[in-house]
Amino acid sequence: VLGKTERTVIMPGAQAFPFDDLALGRVTFPHSVLPPGMSDPAAAVDGSPHTVWTPGRDGRMVVDLGATHRIQVRLKWTGGPPPPHTITYSVDGRTYGPETTARYVAVSTGWRPGHASLRSISVTR
Repeated sequence: VLGKTERTVIMPGAQAFPFDDLALGRVTFPHSVLPPGMSDPAAAVDGSPHTVWTPGRDGRMVVDLGATHRIQVRLKWTGGPPPPHTITYSVDGRTYGPETTARYVAVSTGWRPGHASLRSISVTR
């Protein structure tokens, strides 16, 4: 048996594990038939700086964090004016409000053409 060799591998643009972002790679809704003008909300949690979620007129997306946590949410928008928006929280996926202990995080927008798209939603404890 040969001696153990350690190596450091550097991958530009990759995030180190474990991730602090509870939303990264999580399930988003809607995820099948999207309303007109809306792109896939998964683009806001895929970790790529090259993808975005375009809400479409008055679009809304939900991220399932998989478990309930006391959280803080940060949104990153593309260039241009961000649309009017609200962030609400839920423990059951049905009733949403301002309480930040949640399993589900919803971003509701008053998006119109010319508004920014959502580059990322980041959720931390």
